[in-house]
Amino acid sequence: AKKVLAAAESKANMSQSELQQAMANLSAIETELDNVQDEVQEATKALRETEDEITKAQGRNSELGKAQVALDRAKNRSHQIIHEILRLPPHEDEDTEGRSQARLTDLAKLSTSQRQTLESDARYKEVLDKLHEAGQQVERTKKTLFEANTDWNAAHEELVNAQQKLREERKQAKTSGAETSRSKLKVKNVQSVAATARAIIAQGEARLKMLSRMPSGGSRSSSKYGRSR
Repeated sequence: AKKVLAAAESKANMSQSELQQAMANLSAIETELDNVQDEVQEATKALRETEDEITKAQGRNSELGKAQVALDRAKNRSHQIIHEILRLPPHEDEDTEGRSQARLTDLAKLSTSQRQTLESDARYKEVLDKLHEAGQQVERTKKTLFEANTDWNAAHEELVNAQQKLREERKQAKTSGAETSRSKLKVKNVQSVAATARAIIAQGEARLKMLSRMPSGGSRSSSKYGRSR
C-alpha cells in the first residue's frame, strides 16, 4: 500500500503540473480569443464605414440612386395597397419619416384575420413581389459598387482574415478546454487512488497498534482461575 501511495503521490504531482500547464495554455488562448474578437469588431466597423462612404457618394441619378428610388416607390405602393385592402386611414399629414414609422406601427398591429385578408389578395402578392425585386436590385447594385472599390476590397479582406483567425482560436480554445478537463479528471483519479492507499495504510497501522497492546503468548495461557494444566 505504501508503494501504491508513493506512486500515486508522484503521479498526482505530475498530473497537477500538467493541469496547471493546461490551465495556463487555456488562459492564454482565451486572452488571444478576446483580442481576435476585438479585431473582428473593428474590421466589421471599418467595412461598414467604407460601405457608407461609397453609397453616400452616389448621386440620385447613379445606378444606386435609381435603384433606391425604385425601392422607395415600391415601399410606398405596398403600403398604399395594404391601406386600400384593409381600409386603414392614411398618414399623409405626417412627414416622410413619421409616415414610415406610422406604417410600421400599423403593420405590427394587424390582427390574424387582417393578415389572412392581405395574403389572400392578389394585389398584395403582386406588390410584395415588386418590393422584393426592388430590394434585390439595390443589393445587387451595392455589391457591384463595393467589389469595384479598392478600399472596400481591402477592408473586406481584413474582415475575412479576422473571421478566419477567430474560427481557429475558437477551435484551439475548445481543444485546450478538453485537455484541461482531461487533466482535471486525471488528477481526481490519482488523488482517489492515493486516498484509498492512505486509508489502507491507516487501517494497517491501527491494526498493528491494537496487536501490540495485546498480552504476549505466555500471559495468554494464564487466567484468573490459575495456570492451566
